Amino acid sequence: PPRPPPLSAEARRGAALYGRHCGSCHHLDAERYGLGAPLVGILGRRAGAASVDAPALAALDTVWDADNLQSFILHPAGFAPGTIMPPTGVDAAEAAAIVAYIASRGTAATEAAPKAP
Repeated sequence: PPRPPPLSAEARRGAALYGRHCGSCHHLDAERYGLGAPLVGILGRRAGAASVDAPALAALDTVWDADNLQSFILHPAGFAPGTIMPPTGVDAAEAAAIVAYIASRGTAATEAAPKAP
């Protein structure tokens, strides 16, 4: 298989932050669920489409992009009332780095949406 392109400095920083703040609940393997849905290919995917948190996220009636994903990471309950995602404790720059890392792993156009368990 082809090697993925090298990560930008921001995405490398995001990888470390992802491991610390996101990785215990979310995987980047489309077939592997933790407490939350896999995040590979989340950008461009309808919110709630592949989530164990589907009711709160589906109620958003939106497609994930970098801006709204960053907003959700910053303030989960404020963005999606009723979500089971706890506060992340990251600031805006850290959330942007996490989103850059997630984006580097593929979009909905490059990954099939995982199926909720």
